[in-house]
Amino acid sequence: MTESDESSELSAEQQDTANLLERLLGRAISDRYVDFCRLALGVFELRVSRPIAAHALRELEGILRRSLKASLEIRPAEESIDPLHIKAREELSRLGLDNTAIERAIEALKPRTNQANQIRQIAASLGLAPDGDVAEAWISLSKTAGRAHEHSFHESLLVDEDFRKKSQQPFEMVIRAVAVALQRRYSVLMRRVEELAAMSDKSQAAKLFGAEVPSAMPLQWHFFHRLQTADWLPFLAQQKLIGPPLPELTGAGVNVGRFGEWPAGSYLRRMAESEDATVRDQVAMAVRNVAPSKHPDVRRSGMEIIAAFPAAEAASLAEVAVGWLDRDANSMTLQPAEQLVKRLANGGQRAAALAVAARLLQVFGDDGNTTSLYAQHMYEHSLPQLTPVLTAAFGVAALELFSDLLNQAVVSRKAGDDPAFDPTSYDQGLITDDSNANYSIYDALKCQVRYSAEQIIHGDALQMPAVLEVLGKHTPKLFRRLEMFLLSQHPAAASERARSLLLDAELLEAPWCTHEYALLALAWFPSLTPTDQQTVLGQADAISGRYMDGWKARFEERAKQPPNAEEVRIFSAHVLRDALWYWRAVLPTDRQRSVDAIVAEFGDPEAWRNAYWTGQEESPLATADFASQPIAEIVAFLRDWQPRHEPRRQTITALAQELMRVATQNPVKYAQEAMQFADLPAVYVHRLLDGLSDATRNQRDFPWTSVLQLLGLTFSRLNEPIASASIAEGDDPTWHWACAAGGELLKAGLRRGAAGIGFEHKETVQDLLLTLHRHAPQAPEVDDFEERFERDPYFASETTLRGAAIELCILLIFWLSKEAGSTHASTPREALALTPPVMAALETELRDCSPNGRIPRSIMGRYLGWLFYFGESWLTENMVPMFARSDQQLRRAAWLSHLLHDGGPLGSKLDDLRSDYVHEIGLIADTPNDRKGYRQNRLGEYLVILYLNEYLDLQSGGLLDSFLIKAPGKVRQHVMWALGRNLQKPATDFPDLQRTRVLAFWDSRLAASEVATERAHFEGELGSIGLWCENHQIDLTWLFDRLLRMLRSGFVPEPAYNVVAWLAKVCETHVDRAVEVLEKLLTNQNVEPWVYVGQDQSIRALLTAGQSRGTTATVKRVEELVSFLASIGQSGYLDLVRPTQIAAVNQHG
Repeated sequence: MTESDESSELSAEQQDTANLLERLLGRAISDRYVDFCRLALGVFELRVSRPIAAHALRELEGILRRSLKASLEIRPAEESIDPLHIKAREELSRLGLDNTAIERAIEALKPRTNQANQIRQIAASLGLAPDGDVAEAWISLSKTAGRAHEHSFHESLLVDEDFRKKSQQPFEMVIRAVAVALQRRYSVLMRRVEELAAMSDKSQAAKLFGAEVPSAMPLQWHFFHRLQTADWLPFLAQQKLIGPPLPELTGAGVNVGRFGEWPAGSYLRRMAESEDATVRDQVAMAVRNVAPSKHPDVRRSGMEIIAAFPAAEAASLAEVAVGWLDRDANSMTLQPAEQLVKRLANGGQRAAALAVAARLLQVFGDDGNTTSLYAQHMYEHSLPQLTPVLTAAFGVAALELFSDLLNQAVVSRKAGDDPAFDPTSYDQGLITDDSNANYSIYDALKCQVRYSAEQIIHGDALQMPAVLEVLGKHTPKLFRRLEMFLLSQHPAAASERARSLLLDAELLEAPWCTHEYALLALAWFPSLTPTDQQTVLGQADAISGRYMDGWKARFEERAKQPPNAEEVRIFSAHVLRDALWYWRAVLPTDRQRSVDAIVAEFGDPEAWRNAYWTGQEESPLATADFASQPIAEIVAFLRDWQPRHEPRRQTITALAQELMRVATQNPVKYAQEAMQFADLPAVYVHRLLDGLSDATRNQRDFPWTSVLQLLGLTFSRLNEPIASASIAEGDDPTWHWACAAGGELLKAGLRRGAAGIGFEHKETVQDLLLTLHRHAPQAPEVDDFEERFERDPYFASETTLRGAAIELCILLIFWLSKEAGSTHASTPREALALTPPVMAALETELRDCSPNGRIPRSIMGRYLGWLFYFGESWLTENMVPMFARSDQQLRRAAWLSHLLHDGGPLGSKLDDLRSDYVHEIGLIADTPNDRKGYRQNRLGEYLVILYLNEYLDLQSGGLLDSFLIKAPGKVRQHVMWALGRNLQKPATDFPDLQRTRVLAFWDSRLAASEVATERAHFEGELGSIGLWCENHQIDLTWLFDRLLRMLRSGFVPEPAYNVVAWLAKVCETHVDRAVEVLEKLLTNQNVEPWVYVGQDQSIRALLTAGQSRGTTATVKRVEELVSFLASIGQSGYLDLVRPTQIAAVNQHG
C-alpha cells in the first residue's frame, strides 16, 4: 500500500470529516484521524492491529480534547487575571524562579476538572447537549483507553467487528459531530487567537499559541495577520512557529484560504521592510532556515521577503533565491523573483542580480521545443520588462547574459545529433521583425538581445567593440546577423569589423543574412576604398559562376536538355539581381542601371512573395471607377474586358466581386439600370444580384421595376446552355448561380414585408416565382447535397433551386398578407386559399414521393407554423402526405426542418406528430456534440412550450417525463433557462396560468431529485433558479422557500455569486429569510470559493441587517455564520459578533 493510496479506502463521509478536521484543527489532528480510520479498516497488514488502533484512538481523543479545552475555554484577558494569581506570580518572581516554573505553579493553582467534566464543558461550548448522545459517547470512549494495553496469548488481536462497533463507530460519530458543531463556534477560537496576539508578554503569548492553537490555516493566518511589531520575532523563532509548514495538504476539497499555507511568511514580509537592521537580520535568518523547503508557498513568500529587503541585504540571500528557482518552481514564485531582480539591479548588486536573472530566465530543450520555468507565453511577457532594467544597470554584462540565454535557446531547438546543424540558418524575415516575440521564447530572446545591444550602443557608441565581442562568442548564424545589423547603425565605431563583414563573399551571397548585409552595405559600402568596393562587386559577379555547373545539371535533369545561352543569361541575371537589389542605392551609377534593367525585365526579388500572399488578383476597375462612371460605360467595360497576363493579374472573378461590393453600397444606382446588365456574361448578373440581396438584407431601399425585369430574363435562361468557347476563366459556366442569386434576392425582399418590394409588383413577383418553380430541376443540383442534408435537411434543401422556389411560394403568402387593405391582410388565416396557384404548386410538390420529395417537405416543415396560420384547413388535409408515414426519409425531412427551424411547436397537430416526438426522444444521447446538443435543446423547448400551453402535462410516462428521463443535464438546464426567460416577461405577455405552470414544473423537478438515487443528475437544471432571483415577476415567498428547499437537499443555485448580491438587495424587506438562505448557501459543501470571496460588502450588509433587525433565531444564525466564515479563512466579519471587545483588541494591538 503506497502513500498515494492513503485516503482511497476512506468512505465519502470519512474523507469529508478528515477535510473538515484539517480545515478547523489542522493537519496534525486530521492525519491522526486518517491513520486511525485506516487502522480500523484493516488496511495495514498488521498481525496485532487492535492495540495499535486503540492507541491511535486514545491519542487522537486526547489531543482533540486538549486542543478544544485550551481553545474553547473562556479565559480572562491578561489585565483581568485573578488578583491572587498576580500576587503569587510576584512572590515567586521575588524568590528567583524563572518564567517556566512560575507558569507551571500558576497553572497548578487553577481548579482541576476530570475528563468527563471537560468533555461536558466542551460539548456545552460547542452548542451540544452536555448529557446528550455525543457527550456520553465521548465520555464512554475516554474510559476505555485501557484497551490500548490489552494483551492475550490465546486470542487474535486483529481489529474486528467488535472493536469497530464499540470503538470506531462511536468515535466516528463523536468526532464528526464535534467538527460540524465547531464550525458554528469557530469565532471563539479566533477570539482566543486575538487575545494571544494582544498580550504584552510576547514570550508567554508565543508559548501559549504554540501549545494551545491548532495548526489550522484560518487560525494561523488570523494570528500572524494581527502581528504588527518586530518584538515577536525571537519568541516565534524560539517556539518554531515561523518554520516551513507541514508537507502539502492531500485532502481533496480543503480550502486553505486565498493566501496559502505559510502564514508566517506574511508577517516576515512586513518585518523585512523594517527600518531596524537588527530586525531584518532576524528575518534573514528565518529565510535561511526555510531555504531547503520545497513547499511552493514558502518559496513564493520567501521570494517576496527577499525582494522586500534593501538591495545589499537581498544580495546576501541571492543564493537562497537561486536555489528556489529550479524545475519545481511554482509560477507564483516567478513574479516576486522578477521584483527581486529589479531591486538588485537598481541597487547596483551586479553579481546577485545577474545570478538570479540567469536562473529565473533559464531555458530548456524539450524535443526540439524551447521551454522555461514560466507558463506558456509568460516568459515572452516578462523578459521585456527585465531587459531595460538590467541593461541600464550593467551594460555589456547584461547583454552577455541575454546572449548566453539566446544561444541556449538555439541549442534547444536543434533536432537530431548533428552538432554542426544550425537552426538559425532557416530563420526568415528581417532581424527587426518582432511579430513572433510574444509567442516564442526564442523570438523573444532574439528581440531582447537586439534591444539590449541597441540600448548600449545608443548610449555610448564606443561600446560597439565590446558588444560585438559578446556576440562573437557564439557560433550560430543569428549572431552574425545581429552583428551586421548593429554595425549598420554605427559602422565607424568598429570600421575594421564592418569592412571584414562586407568583404566576406559567403555573407554576400548567403540567403540567411541578405537584409542585414544590405543594411551594413548601405551604411558602410560608400566608405570603403575603391579597391574594396571593386572586390565586393567582383564577388557579386562571381556568384553565378560558382553555382553554374550545379544549376545546369538540375536544369537538364528537369528539362531533358541543356540550357541555351538565353537561359544561362537569365539565371546569371537573377543571381546578380538578388545579390545587389537591397543595397542598390549605394552602387555606382552603371551598376544601378544594370540592376534596374534586370528588374524591369524580370521583376524584383519580392515579386514571388507578393504573388504568394496576395494571389495578385485584382479588379481592373476600382471602387472609385465604379462610383464615377455611368452605368452605360461600366456595362461596356464589363462586356469587352478580357484578362491579360500582366505582372499584376487582373481577373474576371475580382472584377465581378467588385461589382457586387459597389451594388451593395449604392443599390439605387444599379437597381434603376439593372436591365442594362442583361446581356452580360452570367457571372456579372450573378454578382449584381448578390450585391442587391446584401443591400435589401441591410434594409436598403431601391426601385424594383428594372430588377424584376432582369430576374424574369435570368430565370428564363436557367436551362439555356452557355457556349464553352465564350466562357473565360472566372465566368459562370451556367445560369444556375445567377438564378440562385435571383431567388435569394426575392427572398430578402419578401421577408421585409411591406418595407420590401412594392405591392404594385405582386403579379410580377408571383409570375417570377412560379416561373422559377417550373424551370427548377427536380433533383438537387448541389454536388454535396446528401452530406449537407445529413447535417441539416432545411439548409441543404433551400440551397437548391427547387427548394428556393417552394420557399418563395410560402414567403409570397406572408408578403401579400402585409398589404394594407387587401383581402389577404384582412383575412390572413385564409391567405393560402386566396392564392390558388401557390396552393396548387405546394400540392404538386407533395405528390413527389421519390427521394427528391425530401426537398419540398424540408421547406414546408420549416414553415409549418406559417402554413397552419395562413391555411389551417389546407395543412390539416395535407399533414399525411407531408409527413409520409410510409417513407421515413420523407417524414424525417419534414420533421427535422420543423424541429430545428420553425418558430415553435403546433399544439393542435400534436397527435399527428406524437410519434415523431417519441422517436426523437428515443434518439437522445448522453453526451451530445454541439449539433446534436442544439437539436436536443430545440426538442426540450418545443416540449415545454406544449406543456405551458396545456397540450402536455407532467404525468409519469408522458412525453415530457420521458424526455426529462433521457435528456442530458445540460439540455435539461437549457430547458429550465428557457422557462426562466418567460418568467421575466410582464404579465401581459406571459399569463398567470403559464407562470403557475413554470413554477409547478420546477417544483416537480425538485421533488424528483429528492427521491432520486443520482442526485447530481439534477444539479444544472435546479441550479438555474439562481438566474430567476433578479426576476421581479416571481413571488419572493415562493422563491425563498424553493431556494431553502434545494439548498437543504445539497443543490447550489447558479450563479451563486449573483444570488448573494440579490439577497443583499431584498434583505431590507425579508431579512430573516435572506440570512437563512445566505447561511444555507455559504455552508453548502458544493459552493465554490468565489461565491464569498469578493462579496464582502453584500455579505456584511446581510449579516449586519440580520443582527440589528432579525429575530432571535436570525441573530444566532448570524453569529454561527460569522464563525463558519472565520473557519474558512474569512475572518473579516468577527467584529460583528463582538464589536466592542474586538475594537479594544485592535486598539491594543
